[in-house]
Amino acid sequence: MTIDEGNRHNTFWLEDGSLILHVQSCAFKIHKDIFSRHSRLSLSHDPESTPKALNSTDNGGEAQCLHYVVPPERGVTADDVAVLLDYIYSNPPLSPETPLSRLVSLIRVSSTGQLDLPTVHTASINKFVQLFPDIPAPAQYQEDLIQALLLALEFQIVAVQKRLFYSFVVASNLDLESSESIMQEDKPGGVSVVDVPSASTSNPTLSPLPASQIKRCNDLMTKMVEHFTPLLFSPATTPHMACTDVFADTWMNLVIQPAIEDDGVCKPLETLERIKGVDWAAYGLCAECVREKRAEWNDEQVLIWNRMDEWLSVGPLAK
Repeated sequence: MTIDEGNRHNTFWLEDGSLILHVQSCAFKIHKDIFSRHSRLSLSHDPESTPKALNSTDNGGEAQCLHYVVPPERGVTADDVAVLLDYIYSNPPLSPETPLSRLVSLIRVSSTGQLDLPTVHTASINKFVQLFPDIPAPAQYQEDLIQALLLALEFQIVAVQKRLFYSFVVASNLDLESSESIMQEDKPGGVSVVDVPSASTSNPTLSPLPASQIKRCNDLMTKMVEHFTPLLFSPATTPHMACTDVFADTWMNLVIQPAIEDDGVCKPLETLERIKGVDWAAYGLCAECVREKRAEWNDEQVLIWNRMDEWLSVGPLAK
């Protein structure tokens, strides 16, 4: 079996390699012992149980290599394999600076259903969870947010689902009320897709967001708005009449108007953070009331964050 030069991966075609992985239209020539050290995938030649694995018997340059054609039904992509091999060979540590797209690729390709590298899979998931802490903080805007959300649902990574759903819902470039921006034509199987320009085209299976998940996003938005609207549009009060008057005089300009301008009612954690950041003392609020109100707004962020568990029904069975 001779591999055309155009099908050889530019980086991972190692002259002293002993295993050739065929993924989509790309071939990777690597070291079998290094790959097998990480992967539980059976590469032995067995026509009955693994018909996709075959030893080359021709006289070409790859004659002594074991050839393994990754079954298409495993959903493995050449791009993900390249990320995996870069991780295995160069062994760069996973850190907070590791791009989300890289973690998504590693988690996906190392899973049992794909190339089955348990150590890589666990390490990648652990770092993935660290990227999205379960705390009542403003949303995280990531270019690959949709892929991260789909991944968390597929692999039931419950610890990050709430933060990812919240971040997805409040992302400034998404309008969940607009059927034109979210709901495209239904695809076969009843799945609708989200129009996310940054979504990777190398793995089409990560592009669709099921209609049931879009409904959860809409439900979360609705619940947050219902809960937060009374607090946002009612000036705060304090035990001190003078301080209450300060809120009455400034609430529209300092709180309501900015929220109207940036849809703040739909992103309560961000809006509360902005309210906390106002220099209320400069507008006449006493130090005691400043402390008390900021503590209350902190508590409100925690309350909203905890209520999201109920609004989203986040958990292993959430689909």
